[in-house]
Amino acid sequence: MKKIVSVSLGKAEHDYEFTGNFLGKKFQVKRIGCDGNIDLVKKRIKEYDGQVDVIGLGGISAYFKIGSTVHIHQEAQSVIKQAKKTPIADGRGLKSILQGWTVRSINQRLKDLFNYENVLFLSGVAQYEMAQVMQEYTNNFSFCDPLIHFNTPYVLDSINALEYYAAASMPVLTRLPYSWFYPKGWDGDQWKPLLINKPFEKAEIIIGDYTYIRHYTPSMLPNKIVVTDSVDDAGIALLKKRGVRTIITTVPDLFKQRVDINVVHALFAAFLDKKPQEITENDYLEIIDRANIEPKVIYPQGAPKEKHKFAFVIHPLSRRYLFKHPYLKWMQDAPKQLQQLVETTMAYSPPFIYSHVTGIKSPQGVEAEGWLIALGATPEEMMSRDPEFTYKRLEEASRMAEKLGAKIMGLGAFTKIVGDAGITVSKRSRIPITSGNSCTASATLWAANEACKKMGMKIDSKGHAAGYRAMVVGATGAIGAVCSRLLALIFPEIVLVAPRGDKLLELKMSIERDSPRTKVHITTSANTFADQMDLIVTTTSARGKKVIDMMKIKPGAVICDCARPL
Repeated sequence: MKKIVSVSLGKAEHDYEFTGNFLGKKFQVKRIGCDGNIDLVKKRIKEYDGQVDVIGLGGISAYFKIGSTVHIHQEAQSVIKQAKKTPIADGRGLKSILQGWTVRSINQRLKDLFNYENVLFLSGVAQYEMAQVMQEYTNNFSFCDPLIHFNTPYVLDSINALEYYAAASMPVLTRLPYSWFYPKGWDGDQWKPLLINKPFEKAEIIIGDYTYIRHYTPSMLPNKIVVTDSVDDAGIALLKKRGVRTIITTVPDLFKQRVDINVVHALFAAFLDKKPQEITENDYLEIIDRANIEPKVIYPQGAPKEKHKFAFVIHPLSRRYLFKHPYLKWMQDAPKQLQQLVETTMAYSPPFIYSHVTGIKSPQGVEAEGWLIALGATPEEMMSRDPEFTYKRLEEASRMAEKLGAKIMGLGAFTKIVGDAGITVSKRSRIPITSGNSCTASATLWAANEACKKMGMKIDSKGHAAGYRAMVVGATGAIGAVCSRLLALIFPEIVLVAPRGDKLLELKMSIERDSPRTKVHITTSANTFADQMDLIVTTTSARGKKVIDMMKIKPGAVICDCARPL
């Protein structure tokens, strides 16, 4: 039987001793807490050196790899050197694998849980490798290291900033007493929240060792996701009381008794009959696979409700909308030259949050919240400039949306018309971009169908509107083309209207190939066939021009306008 002793800097009141089986081998595991006394830790290590197979070192990490540099804490290293015969396992190596595996597997199991979310690390230097993996899913970071190490009201907002911070501070911190660098164990059971709460309010996900979570976080963490090393029943109860909705643990539950990462590391070493530093990554992977080790997910408040986040881009529809703003109301009667100057100036303004939308809930209980992000440019300003002018502002808006935790951004009004209808913006953005054209086309035809029924239009058993004619104005646009193809399946005769003849010819050829029984007419003027149409669908913004002469429309015809002519 293999013997493992875990000497921990933590509280002695959490000590345990048990015998268990792991992959067919029997182990005796004992924990000895030292109540934050480094000298006592050294004494216990000397006492058990040569008496057990592996000694686990809990609550103390000597090696911190940040970027390409490994920082060694001198006092912690002196603790490890107390063992002359028995190897020391502190979790190094295994910890990074389990943390990376947790992020990847949970993001897959729980539907992109981490994508574009705001993530707060209580200690970036202690969990740098986990932050690197998390960066594959989001760039929205807050690192509390300056708050914890120096009690300064400042957080780091990127991995690059963390690397610069570590390069400047770690040479000093690694020479200070371990209590300064990593205050864990002796005061870990006390609640000592950090100076500022805003980073915690902003974060959707909070990551840190459980002692950090218990010690430093605010009294309430409503609806937050906590990723930690391991947590016992008392810890689950505490996090439930604080309002946490999901707890994710990186250290596997191998026995009935909860153990820390150093014990799991020692267990692996004893199982393989290797020193911890001799264990290869392949060794770790083989055991993880054989033991079917997976991160644990706990829901303290019960099964969580889905909540989705979105952003939507808006802009003033004309100059007069600008002057409805309280700050610009006084300019409503200003000279037109001054109004034009303000309109042009607003076009160059950066995107800003216009509104935070909350309280959205589906009949199935799925919740959503979002942000309306405004551009200052009117349609006239957008259309008079190169598309790149709008692309840059939409790209900036997408970065803003990502920072807010939105998982998709919609382009509203003219922002989806300028240039290539969102394709370029989608390529430049880290979050998905939608123009909403598919939804608009679907809603337009649904509304048209309902209106036609109410006007007495008859549809035969095959779904054809025999004897009726339909027109699509703006037929070559993204929405118009879809509407045209679908209406061609129902109506025996359709008219396509658009300003460019070459595009009309292309669309006509495509529809005739797909719907050979439908007669397709093309024209650049809607008024040519207006008096013959039973259904007219307009999918264009005319920017101050008339789409169609109402006096020429056939009496009783249905008009469905999916756009907003200006």
